[in-house]
Amino acid sequence: MQTNQNLNIQTLIFYLSQLFERMAYYGLRAILILYMITELSVERLEALSIYGWITGGLIGFGLIGALFGDLLIVNKTSMIIGGVLQIIGALLFLIPNTSGVYAGLFMVILGTGFYMPNVTAQYGKLFLNKPKLLDSAFTGIYVAINIGAFLGILLIGLVYENYGKVYGFALVSILFALSLMFSFLTKDTKLFNIDFKAIKIESRIIKIGLTIIIVALFWLVYQVSSSKLFDIQYALRPLFEDVISNRLWESFTSIAVLPVALIMIFVWYFIYNSQFLKLAIGFIFTTLSFGVLFLIPETIEKNHLSLYLLSILLFAIAEVHVAPILRSVLTQYTNPKYLAIILSLALIPTRLVGSILTNNSEYFYSNNSIVLILCTVLAGCIGFGLLFFMLLNRKLKLI
Repeated sequence: MQTNQNLNIQTLIFYLSQLFERMAYYGLRAILILYMITELSVERLEALSIYGWITGGLIGFGLIGALFGDLLIVNKTSMIIGGVLQIIGALLFLIPNTSGVYAGLFMVILGTGFYMPNVTAQYGKLFLNKPKLLDSAFTGIYVAINIGAFLGILLIGLVYENYGKVYGFALVSILFALSLMFSFLTKDTKLFNIDFKAIKIESRIIKIGLTIIIVALFWLVYQVSSSKLFDIQYALRPLFEDVISNRLWESFTSIAVLPVALIMIFVWYFIYNSQFLKLAIGFIFTTLSFGVLFLIPETIEKNHLSLYLLSILLFAIAEVHVAPILRSVLTQYTNPKYLAIILSLALIPTRLVGSILTNNSEYFYSNNSIVLILCTVLAGCIGFGLLFFMLLNRKLKLI
């Protein structure tokens, strides 16, 4: 059994690997469309279509990478293979034509498919003998991912704008290489003999299935209602154009998530609460977040900025109570031998929801007031429904 010191060191290594990998990945996404349109004269619709491959490709390649990691080679080896492919992909973008874009995009998506499910599975296995720390542990990784995404978009975007494509894509490859270096430092996790028989297989399946559905509904509610947030932000921007930069407007959500997540890491480390209670709290705060938006009238003035920021803060609290919990539940109730595979399969509903909503974004945007009402009611029903389910389960022991 590993000591707390070894666990802390390995945890930090995983944090750094995820941080640098997400910096590179999101930074690459931030400059990709701009590069295709301005440097390669690709039509905007074609560039957006190519960009859409990232989401679609990650579903298939993530499952392939998970199958390799769980069944053919160990998770660590799959992580390393993924890191090497990502570096090669970033360098291929330096080829000044669309062939370089296609080849680079393929390699990055394939590499990410090998890296992401396996690094999550490898990290989760560190806490198999400490299941009450899983929520705190995956919230920590969520912080690293959000910091990486924020810094990557900011840093790589600035380098690309000020120094050009060569330096931009070179920085992406360097960040992928740093992530790979930390992947080498991770250790294969010994699978502890966990007594799964103590929890009936039907109970485990129900908990995993419910969590997947609930988390998918959370992102559905958020993405459908986000058009209202964009409308409010669009109206507020001109009122504060000399005070708040465009980059800051786009980063408010990430900025709000980080302090909330850091607080909850320590709270959940010392105080364990039911994962379904956390999900219920997440939906209740989502309801409050949307409710605040109803206080903002059609004619928006400067004093409405505080309500807008309050809504973002409430949703950040909701996000922290929902997003990390999916991986926590899957790690706790899945056979660790197939954890990467289950993690990949569990993300398919959320990504499919995202693809469907993207294809129907105009409808939701044109009816955003009605959609916001429906989403607020749905979020409230799910939140209080989960609380009722927990009370019922405590009496009847359904799962």
